[in-house]
Amino acid sequence: MPAMSPTMEKGNLGSWKVKEGDKFSAGDVLLEVETDKAMMDVEADDDGVMAKILVPSGSKDISVNKLIAYLAEESDDLASLELPKEQESPSATTSQSDSTESQSTESNSETQNDSSSTNTPSKHVSFKHTQLPSVMRLAQQNGIHNLEDSVKGTGLHGLITKGDLLAHLGKVKSPFGTASGKRTKLTDMGLPPGDSAATPKKSPLTALTADEERKLILDGLVQLTRRPTNASTTAASFDSILNAYNEPKPSDGIAPELMETTDKPSSKASLDRLYEDLLH
Repeated sequence: MPAMSPTMEKGNLGSWKVKEGDKFSAGDVLLEVETDKAMMDVEADDDGVMAKILVPSGSKDISVNKLIAYLAEESDDLASLELPKEQESPSATTSQSDSTESQSTESNSETQNDSSSTNTPSKHVSFKHTQLPSVMRLAQQNGIHNLEDSVKGTGLHGLITKGDLLAHLGKVKSPFGTASGKRTKLTDMGLPPGDSAATPKKSPLTALTADEERKLILDGLVQLTRRPTNASTTAASFDSILNAYNEPKPSDGIAPELMETTDKPSSKASLDRLYEDLLH
């Protein structure tokens, strides 16, 4: 039973993703383990074959490092392979066993824990930063100290992934794996096949020169300064424009003699002064 966190002591086995006799590769998901926080996948460290499953899916409260299955290599003959005596495993649906059976189960689990502890280094491995559970478990099993200094992470913000650690140990060639994306065709989704020739190719974008940018700016300013001209509702005449500059007519109550003796310019002089003002 793998430890999915440093503080994990027991966990629930969700479901097995492989059956007895199935082959698997490094990085494939073997089973799901349910902790007090979430359901997590357990991946294979190396290529192999599922020889025997001891703890079925749905088992509860399984102690860490308890034997739950036997793995074999691809070259092993499962028919002639002799496995140790199968131990009893806890199940979610079974009732409590007798006291004699529980004692034998505990003795078998202790022997299996002793054998599994010999495969992993006894010295505790510390980490500078929080790592993924699979990375911490693999580093603990292989006794890798100073993980952050010896392994370069390719994950988000330099996070060390399990592939980085497997590549560091020489078990895989690349930390990114060998899986290739599967391309889905339009016909698989019930859609008509697309015509690649019908879709026009986009021409590559080219940067504008300084003269072209200046011309675009000036064209935009010209468009902003243009205002729509509203047609006048009444037609204007030359006389109506110059009415304000003509001599006033004699008003009532003013003697004609006073109007004649007043020194005022003539109509022609008023027009001449208007033209001079317009020119200056």
